[in-house]
Amino acid sequence: MERRRRGGKDTTGRFGPGLIAEFAARFPPDTRFVVAYSGGADSLALLHMFVRVRQDTSGGAGQDGCLRLHALHVDHRLHLDSGRWARRCAEVCRRLAVDLTVLDAGARANAGGRGDEGAARAARYEAFDRFLSPGDVLCTAHSEDDHVETVLLNLLRGAGPRGLAGIPRERRQGEGIVARPVRDVPRAALHAYARETGFPLIRDPANEDQRFARAVLRREVMPVIEMRWPGARAALARTAALGRESAELLGALAAIDLAPAGGVHAGTLDAVAVAALEPMRRRNAVAAWLRARGIATPGVRRIEQIVHGVIGAGPEAQPCVRLGDVEVRRYRGGVRIVPWDRPAVPETARRWTIPETLTFDHGRLAWACCRDGGLDDAVRNAEIVVRFRGRGAPRAHGCSKSDKDRHGQAEGVEGPAGRVRSLRKRFQQLGIPPWERGRIPLVYVDGVLAAIGSEWIAPRLAAAPGAPGWRVVWTPRPGDV
Repeated sequence: MERRRRGGKDTTGRFGPGLIAEFAARFPPDTRFVVAYSGGADSLALLHMFVRVRQDTSGGAGQDGCLRLHALHVDHRLHLDSGRWARRCAEVCRRLAVDLTVLDAGARANAGGRGDEGAARAARYEAFDRFLSPGDVLCTAHSEDDHVETVLLNLLRGAGPRGLAGIPRERRQGEGIVARPVRDVPRAALHAYARETGFPLIRDPANEDQRFARAVLRREVMPVIEMRWPGARAALARTAALGRESAELLGALAAIDLAPAGGVHAGTLDAVAVAALEPMRRRNAVAAWLRARGIATPGVRRIEQIVHGVIGAGPEAQPCVRLGDVEVRRYRGGVRIVPWDRPAVPETARRWTIPETLTFDHGRLAWACCRDGGLDDAVRNAEIVVRFRGRGAPRAHGCSKSDKDRHGQAEGVEGPAGRVRSLRKRFQQLGIPPWERGRIPLVYVDGVLAAIGSEWIAPRLAAAPGAPGWRVVWTPRPGDV
């Protein structure tokens, strides 16, 4: 086996308890290590080695030892034997005295246009998100071979430095962290250890299915490359390290460039500040902002659509670019990300009384007693009705070219000097984006519009200064805005 040294330290990928113990020691003592266990050789080797380390650190005390360990099996239901595989994993975990959770993450062929392979991965990580608790470390058995294959696949897909960095050692995942403790261990070493355990191994035929790019690369391409270039694996690993370094530098540059626009983690970007950047830095900044908002970096064409079609749009335009489950939109110079598939708003009006709370699929409407800024206390004796703009109309989200007043100019709102303004103009004055207007509750008192969510109340229905009143409190469901 080829040996590589980095800074004098042996990095041959030798697999043993020391490697896992050193990895675990980097985290707080009460950390729960969750091993993604598919039943295959790689994940069995990782799980079994964690069990050995647990025994070593607890003096053989088993599950009550110092190292908290849990196994997680995801059933994609893409194979007829998937249920039997889950039961076999449960039996292995029982013999190892490791608690196992089986998650149902049924992925369907061509889900979202990604095919079985992409759909299964997306479903798997969505399941991980739901399972992980704050501070958990999810450990996957990605090996050196997986890392190198990923670099090559990303290269063939035309990826940039971040793609050429391959599989990261660690990254955030939901409320926890996903880590790859054996990323520098050759697959052969994991398989050899797994066979020595004597436990049964699950062989997923998808790993041999030539419809999948990774299977072709693993079975057909890599053997030819390694025969012609024996050092190819090490060279690709070095490329990954350089790619990671370049990606980190580009991330740092994006943070500098986005500071005047609100910051890399900003909920709303200043389009003018981003547009002032040089083209390459503009694209890099947009990609970094999307990643910081939890969105996988899209392809070059999509980035260009956002840069030119959204950021570079005219001041009166309402551009929109769809990215999977979200939309990138612009309103009044602010670029923001909006969830696409949001709960529908009610189509029928609802009566409301003080101090009742109304709950909708997309938020909660409540009353708060106050001394200033609320509706007059007398409204408690009136008929109060809540409805949403455009009830019965098409859904109030999605990329559309315009946002017309669903109720026409006749639906008015009394202004400060007794003028009647259209509801659309009132929304514009409040700075509420068009795609949000149909989702904000409209509160009517005896047929007169009294409040627009928490944003506005009718002056003639307001409580006198210092007098008791009722403030409308609208709280959107997390993730709806």
